[in-house]
Amino acid sequence: LTFAPLLQAWKTLVPSSIQNEMEYKKLTFYLHVYFAVLPLRNICDVSPTHHDHQSKNQDDNSNSLVCSNEDKHLISETGGSSLLDSGSASINGMDVLKNFLDTKGTEFSTEPEFLPFYALPFISDPTSHPSFKNIFTEGWANSLRVSVEQFVVDHCWGEGVSPRLVALCSASQRAPPSQRRLHCTDVHRSYHELKRRFHRLNKDHHNLIGKITSL
Repeated sequence: LTFAPLLQAWKTLVPSSIQNEMEYKKLTFYLHVYFAVLPLRNICDVSPTHHDHQSKNQDDNSNSLVCSNEDKHLISETGGSSLLDSGSASINGMDVLKNFLDTKGTEFSTEPEFLPFYALPFISDPTSHPSFKNIFTEGWANSLRVSVEQFVVDHCWGEGVSPRLVALCSASQRAPPSQRRLHCTDVHRSYHELKRRFHRLNKDHHNLIGKITSL
């Protein structure tokens, strides 16, 4: 799992002035939480039999993130340089979150909604802890995904970025399959109607030119 693409996009797309706003900081906080527990979310999705078969290997590696050199550079920029001193290519996701809280946590310490997450890196089994059950649900992950998408649509910038295009793509992906098929049918029908009108106008145009020439 790599942090680099997300961190780079998050840093590049959002203007520095917007990065000072609490909404951006909150989303950054929850993105760190999401990636910290993502390996545990994957384990929760494994069947009990499969989980028992692999439990020995997962005990040591269940929350490890494999980081490229680019990841290491970006993580160090966000306050995780102490994690990289050993030169290891494997970084514990909870340790990344802990470093984020150690370096950036004072900005969130006055917000009650964030306080429980300061204990998250120290909980041996967050999946069964009542304070953190919500972050392992699909609803929480989907809500965060929608919030990030909408934030990017509202605030992204750059020569290669079109907020309108991002909004259209996001809306299309979230639409039910039946609605997408209906939309494609309507677009196909409109295309053929416009094509017929074009040929008819083109024919009338040539007829008109012929009459003008004969005069």
